[in-house]
Amino acid sequence: MGPDAVKPHLLYFPCRNALFDWFGESSGSGTPPVTVDLLAEQRQFESYPANRSKRVTCHGCAHPDARYVICLLHGQSTDKVYPRRYPNSQSAHKPGCYSYAEELFPRVADSSEAVTATTRASGEFAVLKHPMADPEYSIISMRRRNRGQADAAAATVGTASKHMTIGLQRLTKELLHRSGICEWHPGFAGKRNERVFNGRIKGAISDMMAGGGPTSAVFQNLPGASFVPWSFLDPNEEKTPHGMTACVGFGFVEGLGAENEHGARRLTLRNYPECPVVIPRRILDREGNNPRSALLSHLAHPTWAIFVAAQYDGLWKSHAMVSLRVSDNALIPVESQHENLMAEWLAAEGRAFRRWLLPPPEVKGRKIVPDFQLLDTQAKEYVEVGGLLARPDYAEDIRQKKSIFGPSLLVWDPTRVPLGSFVLPPRTRP
Repeated sequence: MGPDAVKPHLLYFPCRNALFDWFGESSGSGTPPVTVDLLAEQRQFESYPANRSKRVTCHGCAHPDARYVICLLHGQSTDKVYPRRYPNSQSAHKPGCYSYAEELFPRVADSSEAVTATTRASGEFAVLKHPMADPEYSIISMRRRNRGQADAAAATVGTASKHMTIGLQRLTKELLHRSGICEWHPGFAGKRNERVFNGRIKGAISDMMAGGGPTSAVFQNLPGASFVPWSFLDPNEEKTPHGMTACVGFGFVEGLGAENEHGARRLTLRNYPECPVVIPRRILDREGNNPRSALLSHLAHPTWAIFVAAQYDGLWKSHAMVSLRVSDNALIPVESQHENLMAEWLAAEGRAFRRWLLPPPEVKGRKIVPDFQLLDTQAKEYVEVGGLLARPDYAEDIRQKKSIFGPSLLVWDPTRVPLGSFVLPPRTRP
């Protein structure tokens, strides 16, 4: 049996509400073929909680449980994406269904030419290779990550699975601490601006690159580039080879453009408006599901963003991104309006303090992160902004912190105490 004798194998794709033929033109069905981009689109469609049950089904089997899962395997230079029979659904498929045929095109006995098999045993369709290219079409692995692996905003660096990975969220927090951005002293008043903020980040990146380890690998293993990260501070400050194809960019957000046909939007940075960066829909959707996201509500506070991007057809497109709010004047990282008020009040009171984004050294190994810490008192008390104490989980978090820090933890409840009435210990250190 040659390719010309292939029968149609029609699959229903909920993401398009339409039928597609796995064998395309080879079957002569006239039905559009299944493509890699279609599989990627269905995979993304299934990733939303409301669509988890809306799987690809076999039209020929005519059974609602004759479903498939869209699988993904990361490769050295390509991602492999393919449908596989849904677990425990074999009985719903008819015996002649191609989904679990051993081979569709076996070797022809009376011919010297062997026809490549497109379907193999164990219920898999032929694996289609999806080149790693435009991030607007990238596929996100839905497999559960190990506890020690990168967090939800993890940035995979390089194209090979052997390359090191680190969570971009974690990297950002380390950068902010190392740069000194999280500290405030009275002498900073009137001197910290957006350019100073970005300059400190640029210096911290250079230090981390020189220090080696996983954080250094984030910058050094970017595909198609080996350079000092582009800071977006000034085009004249670029220290990159000609024809750069990848970068680490950062800056304060000016705005987001309208959605394009793929649901992506163009991010414009205030410190480098000549070079907007396309943010794919998958990142925008993730930000939209995060109530603390600063990206989609950046008008509430100044918003700063860091991203790993690559250039495609003359456009910069991000494939990993973290955004954060900073306080109105002191430019201290904050996550809420109440934290913004506290940061601005402490700065206005002439206090020296630190904003914690990672656990302090004394609680190393535990996920205990206080909001602020005074640096101008002997006890160096911690200050917690308790804006959601009515929530049991939030109140439990405060209780755990009290059990660790004891009287050194000061809690401000904005629902009961005006900020001006919140009592701070007097300064005892310069």
